[in-house]
Amino acid sequence: MSLVDGKGTLSTAMKDLIARWHDVQGVWHDTQSAEFEKTYLFQLENDVRGALGALDSMNQVIHKVESDCE
Repeated sequence: MSLVDGKGTLSTAMKDLIARWHDVQGVWHDTQSAEFEKTYLFQLENDVRGALGALDSMNQVIHKVESDCE
């Protein structure tokens, strides 16, 4: 799996998780759900954004190395 493939997979998984969370919020909307969202989902979303940025940076480095080796 390439970095681009991994980035796409991670991005899709996060979008799916957020969509399913919105579905769950229709039936689970108490203080515990708000705490779960705050404790886990917001942090996970931030971590995934950071990982996606890191994958972009690594991909740029790999392309630079490949072009330098040609």
